[in-house]
Amino acid sequence: MKFILQLAILAGLAPAALAQNQPQSRLDDKAVVPAQTSPVSSGGGVPVGKSKYRVVRSISGSAGAQENGSYIIRDPRTIFHIPQDHRVIVYFEWEGPLGPHHFEAVWKSPDGKITSVSDFDYEAKQPRFGGYWDMLVAENTPTGVWTLQALVDGELTGTHTFQVVKGATAAGADPAVTEPLRSPLTPASLYRKANASTVSIENRSDQGQMLNVGEGFVIGPGLVLTAFQVIDGASSLRVVGAGGRSIDTKTVAAWSRRQDWAILQVAGIEESAFAVAKADSWSIGDRCFYLDAAGPGNRIIVTTSIVGKNTFPRSGDRISLGTSPANTGIGTALLDEYGDVIGVTGGSLVPGVSTLQGVRSGVPANLLLAGGLAVPAMATPMGQISVPASDAKASTLAELMQTGQFVPPVVEREDILYGTMAREVRRGNDGLVDAIQQKYEFSRSDGHAAVMLSLERARKQKGTTVISIYDLDNKAVSETPADSSEAPGGRLLFLSKTLNIGSLQSGVYRLDIAINGSPVWRTFFRITD
Repeated sequence: MKFILQLAILAGLAPAALAQNQPQSRLDDKAVVPAQTSPVSSGGGVPVGKSKYRVVRSISGSAGAQENGSYIIRDPRTIFHIPQDHRVIVYFEWEGPLGPHHFEAVWKSPDGKITSVSDFDYEAKQPRFGGYWDMLVAENTPTGVWTLQALVDGELTGTHTFQVVKGATAAGADPAVTEPLRSPLTPASLYRKANASTVSIENRSDQGQMLNVGEGFVIGPGLVLTAFQVIDGASSLRVVGAGGRSIDTKTVAAWSRRQDWAILQVAGIEESAFAVAKADSWSIGDRCFYLDAAGPGNRIIVTTSIVGKNTFPRSGDRISLGTSPANTGIGTALLDEYGDVIGVTGGSLVPGVSTLQGVRSGVPANLLLAGGLAVPAMATPMGQISVPASDAKASTLAELMQTGQFVPPVVEREDILYGTMAREVRRGNDGLVDAIQQKYEFSRSDGHAAVMLSLERARKQKGTTVISIYDLDNKAVSETPADSSEAPGGRLLFLSKTLNIGSLQSGVYRLDIAINGSPVWRTFFRITD
């Protein structure tokens, strides 16, 4: 439940020249899922030190209203003009502990003097709560940069700055927003809108085996956007709409392997298309939403926050999020409070890492995290995604495989027991192999690394084994000579090899063990200088 309080104001510190600039304060409660992130503020605010209170955002404007459980600044800006503007509203949102708190707002004029203070006591009943204060602007209001300091229980939780200037609004001088006013959607409305435009995508092998499952969403007639990792290695794709109707496709209209996005051509798709938000419409600290796949035909809406924006060499921009969807939810739309798309979830920096889902006895997730190979909670912003023209030439899944855009899927084999990389492997007199110091990060100065795979074959088999190392562009940089052997059945077999890594440049690499030409085990590892 949200409710508004009219609060007492301590304006005794305001000088006579500012007698008309009496601040007022109000507070509202928000029932939202908190994101575990570092303190930030926006719209003229600055970061604050570590605190149990996190500023989600601060924003200023000259008009605002309560809508759908939130207080909305109608014309977000940080420059206000005399005599056109008559009011400055500063709104803060926090995340913090429940219970009673003491709030203070300290207004400072451009000369650094405190002009007024308002304080109040309030009991927060939800982990996210917000409050706003307003100041009247008159002819005698001092011009320059003003500051509002927000304190909770005596701790400075954030500051917000804005500028008061005299004269008409100059071109490019932060004018008031003139676009039609929009109200944020309720979670229920967001869910209905998102669910109507979201599809499931099944990644299948040439034998029809399910390799991967992810999400996607409609962005135009016959066009479905998803993360590239959702379709990586596919021989065919099955797109399942909100009504359960399925459509098969093998055509990709556009893609970027490194930026982790792909646009599929899906003839006959009937779902409505999402509107795309403006590239500069979001900022760090904003609340956003996505649908996660909790199971077949079961989606849930998740509230999170934008906690960062980073640019990676060759991979482009990424939006960092407080939470990330499950593996089966990758490729879903990241939405703002109006239900417009700001990005596609996924944003993997290691192309092909999603294919580890098909690896029997796969790599422990904690080792990937320790090696910096798994970077969760990211999305690719829509500003990086190029929607092709209607007459642009498309590509088939087979062409993506032939040209090295895809990482070939791992062939599932029941006889594989365990695989790992290590500093070295040792074979004992009993024929057993021991991996010494298992790890997935090596230094070039190490000179070598080792890989081991254990199998237990039920019957006698012949096989040719090749171990290959690929860079992130899926180019082979190292390959062992083919090793042909005939293994007896009914006994434990170890495949092990020492690899020369001293000549590799620093970076992330993929290692495939192939038997008879098909990859049967895979991992990723990092080389450092």
